[in-house]
Amino acid sequence: RSDSVSQAKYVLCLTYTNPGRAQEVAASLDFELPSFDFDAEELEAQELPQVKRARSSLSEGALAISATTNQPKRSPESIMKRRAKKREIYLQQLQERGLDTTKAPNPDRWLPKHERRNNKNRRRGQQHRGAQGGYSQADAAKLDVANRAALAPSSKSTAHMSVVGGESGRRGGRRR
Repeated sequence: RSDSVSQAKYVLCLTYTNPGRAQEVAASLDFELPSFDFDAEELEAQELPQVKRARSSLSEGALAISATTNQPKRSPESIMKRRAKKREIYLQQLQERGLDTTKAPNPDRWLPKHERRNNKNRRRGQQHRGAQGGYSQADAAKLDVANRAALAPSSKSTAHMSVVGGESGRRGGRRR
């Protein structure tokens, strides 16, 4: 059997390089066509064969997602209780490892590495000091409109004035 398979593969390769030689070798091959003695009515009456496939990790993940979407939503109280239980378990695990859970985290952890206190390269350019994406108090004061209005000298309001002149300039329409 393996010899006839290798001969068939050889013929296939020859069809790319030497089609004449491929026909000669194919004519010399000894092979039998399988006989199909099936009745069409009999085949249609049979049940379809069931093929068992190993579940892949992707399909298991998809099954887990579909299973969670069919469940009714939980009440906020039950969610908070579950979170509290998980938090207690997590804190116990931290204490078992010998970590102090009462100590506040390092405030430098929110800063980029080049701006942290213990980094030696931070002295090169100290332009910004604050949380990433944050802004300074001076910037906040610039953006505070109510504060600027209170500090600015009171000026007369133009809300009661009417527009002088008719309709001048272009009316709406398409831009060109």
